[in-house]
Amino acid sequence: MRKRILDAAFRLFVEKGYAGTSTLEVATCAKVSKRDLYATVGNKRAMLIAGITGRTAKMQLRPELPAPRGRQELASIRNAYATSI
Repeated sequence: MRKRILDAAFRLFVEKGYAGTSTLEVATCAKVSKRDLYATVGNKRAMLIAGITGRTAKMQLRPELPAPRGRQELASIRNAYATSI
């Protein structure tokens, strides 16, 4: 349920902006009650923070990849990683 709520919230934040999105819209999109939304995630600010934190973690270099020492090495690592997925 938490993932469904956060996915819905972030999608709406991207489409309508943070200020233009209500918790009712998030709950409706996630197919949960507002009560479940608040009990599971918290308020709208908490949803935004969780969404940003989760996406930031996905952008980190994978631990098994070496740290690049220059632009060319970064491009090489990026290409190798993209090819592997």
